[in-house]
This record gives sequence, structure tokens and C-alpha cells, in this order.
Amino acid sequence: MDNQHYGNILRLNRVKQGLTIKEVYDHIDQNKYKISSPSYLSRIERGKENIKQEQLPYLFSLLGLEFKLEEQDKINDFVEEIFYRIIYNKVYSKRYDELFDELKKKENKIKSSLSYPKYLLLEVVIAINRYDQFFQYEFYFNELQKSMHYLEDYQQQILYDCKASWLYYQGKYEQALEVLEQCDNAHYYDIISATIYYKKAIFLETALKFEEAIECIQKAKQYFDNCLCFEKSYYCYFMLANLYIRIGRYNEGEKIYTLCLDNIDMIAIPDKKRIKQSILNNFFWLYVYSKNYDKLIDYCLNQIKSDTVTTDTYFLLSWAYYIKDDIDLAKKYIQNALSYNSRYDDIMKAVVQILVKILNGRAGSSRIENDLLNLLKKLNQHQMDANKYVFVLEMLIEYLHKTKQFEKEIFYYRELVKLKEGKYK
Repeated sequence: MDNQHYGNILRLNRVKQGLTIKEVYDHIDQNKYKISSPSYLSRIERGKENIKQEQLPYLFSLLGLEFKLEEQDKINDFVEEIFYRIIYNKVYSKRYDELFDELKKKENKIKSSLSYPKYLLLEVVIAINRYDQFFQYEFYFNELQKSMHYLEDYQQQILYDCKASWLYYQGKYEQALEVLEQCDNAHYYDIISATIYYKKAIFLETALKFEEAIECIQKAKQYFDNCLCFEKSYYCYFMLANLYIRIGRYNEGEKIYTLCLDNIDMIAIPDKKRIKQSILNNFFWLYVYSKNYDKLIDYCLNQIKSDTVTTDTYFLLSWAYYIKDDIDLAKKYIQNALSYNSRYDDIMKAVVQILVKILNGRAGSSRIENDLLNLLKKLNQHQMDANKYVFVLEMLIEYLHKTKQFEKEIFYYRELVKLKEGKYK
């Protein structure tokens, strides 16, 4: 790039500092640098006028920045190395603060280089991964859209990925998917394509489009395997099992869970304890979804015997006994579940209390039905845990069956079938 391309870098810094062209122009020493008017400075920023090499350090100094032409390649190499560490998962979530500090140390040099748009993109990546709700996403996305020609092809795809994530966090799932679609026809690194397919699978699962999500997660796994990113491939395999269970392919899901559990110590992944616990918890939902309550009871009792109880163990054990009409045991274990009340999120607290009401007969059928429907509405509005949504719907259907409200039971059963087929809206 020639000196003209530094015009946009000047503009980016000026806008970021909240300065107008007139405010910058008023500080120019016209005796040394002949910049005749604010409109001339505007043309420099837009690349319509060439910048003399001796003018660059001065113009950047007006913005409080130091410019050294000989350091440009070194700065770009530094920024590219940061991107490499991120896309190849060398930076885990807990280390984004360290990465941010590392970037800040070279911030002024980067701001006066052609790598500044890449730096802005890195700020977005870090903000997304830190779930920073106060970050100026719209400003950054608008400015980066104007500076796409400064970004490498793979960085443009990262930009789309970040924008999709931002929309997803706002609950704009269809828009998030539309943004990711812009990447489909481009040819990028396998690692970036893998990440896009992985993200797309998550969005599709949230939108209850399970078959499409399965196709995407299989592609993501293939790309991660090609890159020898076995940690990410492992996560894909785990997600594939979750999706199989969502569409009723329980045996395949159970086999994958078992393989994931058996091989977890062979994969270099952070926080193995949490991942292992997540797999163990998903066995619960596997048996709930497949209505294999005998296996669910055995699984829960084994956890109690081996002292590996989770927050869901006693509740689901109580639920299984309720389904099997063993009310005494259901009441016994719901009391154990209540002792975990402080560890439950708001949804789980509500679910436990509803089961307590059902078992104790403390509320009429219409009250319990309304409680369950309100809970479904809340889960649907906020697109919360899909497992819990399906479970609460199953809970409603089972309660309607036991209270002999068969017409309503059939209605909600049909809704459940639509959901499992990925047709539910």
C-alpha cells in the first residue's frame, strides 16, 4: 500500500478520538505543511490526495501518535501473530485479559500503522469473548466495514463471525445466521471455516433446526480434524451427540457420550473436570428424552452410591419415580433436591417447586398447568437452555396425562413432536 492508504488510518484515529476535521486542521502549522483547507485534509483521509512521506509523522503527531515507517512490517507481524494465537485456540477464555494488556503495550505504534483496522478487529474479538456488554460494537462494525481492504481474507471472515455472535447474544438468531451465510461461498483457512460451521451449528440448534445443525457440526469436525485441532474436534463430537438426542437418535448419542467420556484424558483441553461433569449430566437428559426411566433411576442411584451427585441427580430421580407412580420415593428424593436449592438457577428452582406442588397436591390442576406454561413462555422468550425447555414441555404433557386432560395432552404432544423435528417456532 502507498502513502494514500494511511489517510483512512488517520481518519479512523480521528473519529475514534471524537475529533472533527476542523479541530485537527486548526492545529496544523501552515508555515511548514501546506494543507490549504479542511476539505483538503478530508481528501487526504479519503485517499483522494497523496500524502508526502514527511507529512505522515506530523499528521499522526497531531493525534498524539508516533509514526515510524521502518517499523510497519514488524508491527504487522506482531498483530498477525496475535490472530494466529486466537484462531488456533492458543488463547483460552481466562487469558483474554492478558492478551488485551499485551496489545495495549504496543497500542500507539499499532494505531499509526496500516494494521490499525486489524487492531480494532482484535478489540472486537476480545470484547466478544469477554461478553463485554458495554463495548461499542456498532461503531466498530461500521468502521471495520469501511476498512475491509485492510483486512486479510480470513480476518474478514472473523469479522462476520464476531458480528453474528453479537447479534446472537441480542437474541437476533435469524439475522446472526444471515451474517454467517456471507462466509459460505468464500475460500478461507480450514480453521476459520471450521469455526464458522461450529458457530452456525450452535445458532441452528438455538433456532431448533437440528438436522441443519448436524450437517454443520459434521463439517466443522471435518475441518478441525484437517487442522489437527483435536480439542475443537472433541467439542464438535460432543455437540453431535447432543443433537442426535434432540432428534431421537438415542443409541448414537449414548455411544458418542461414552466415547467422549472414555477419551477425555487423551485430549489436551482446559477445565477437563467441568467438561466431564457436563457429559455425565447429559446422560441424565439422554434417559429423560428417551423415557428410559429404569436406566435413569439406576444412573442416579449409582451416582449417589459413588458420591458423584450433581445438582440434577435427586430432582430427576424424584421425577423418574413420579413417572413410575412411586409417589413415596418421589417425595423422598424431592426433599433431597430441595437441599440443592441455592445452587439452582431460577428456572430449575421453579421446576423443583412445581414438582413439589404436584407431589404434595397443594395446588389445583389449572394452577400447575399455568405455572408450567408460564415457565415455557419464559424459556422461549429468552431462548434459554434447550434441554430444560423440552423437559418442561414433557413435564406438562405427563401432568396432563396423569390428570386425564387428554385433549390438551395431545395438543402439547404434537408441539413436542414438531420441536424434535426442528419445525417448532
